[in-house]
Amino acid sequence: MDNNFRKSLSRENVMYGEYGCILLEHLSDSYDYLEKLKKLDKKTNSYDEFSDIKNKIELNYVEIIVFSIMCVEAFLNDYIASCILDNNYYKNFDMLNVMAKFNLIVQFIFKDDSNQSKKCALMLKELNKKRNKLVHSKSKDATYLAYHFLEELEENSSKENFENYFDNRITKDIKSCFRLFDDSKQSIIAVVELAKYFDSQDVDLHALFRIFSFNENDWLNELQCNEKQLKAFEILGFKTYHKGN
Repeated sequence: MDNNFRKSLSRENVMYGEYGCILLEHLSDSYDYLEKLKKLDKKTNSYDEFSDIKNKIELNYVEIIVFSIMCVEAFLNDYIASCILDNNYYKNFDMLNVMAKFNLIVQFIFKDDSNQSKKCALMLKELNKKRNKLVHSKSKDATYLAYHFLEELEENSSKENFENYFDNRITKDIKSCFRLFDDSKQSIIAVVELAKYFDSQDVDLHALFRIFSFNENDWLNELQCNEKQLKAFEILGFKTYHKGN
């Protein structure tokens, strides 16, 4: 395929590469926290130590989800504007949501109906769903919550029950940490897959390289990456992942 849909190739204030770097750095931090978690022992470490690590991994998860969707939308904005020029884009299409922008590119610019485009649409939909869960809060009955909490305190009033209560909380926190870390990885991989799809449709776009300093010919430009970003490449298995695809 030798398509090049872009009319404007020189762009200003392009931020998706910065967002890609942020994603990698937060994943590296989460990995380090998870390794610390693995070394903790319920018998010798306090609940607060487990809880502190869980909170840090959770915060990194939030950053990764938010910056993943920001990275994708910033890329889509820039790509559409480069194809139809800024005035047309910002006047008519900037207000669309991220899914509509992706579908606009696939249907009207690429004119593509492949399984790969459908797979990417599903991945983007799931990523956007995770982001929406973070920003759309729901109300709960405060009276019920307070009553339920008092019931728990009464049930765990004895020392043995109290210890079991925190033991169960720690177990739940550990499972949550592994789930959040895995979801963080999958969110970044979704961005990778989207970039690979764009590279398959538009010649010389190099979306992977622009976002992650990673492309088909030279899998990693180490000179453009800091230590945390290089570590994240290893965590994600980018080299193996690339060769296998």
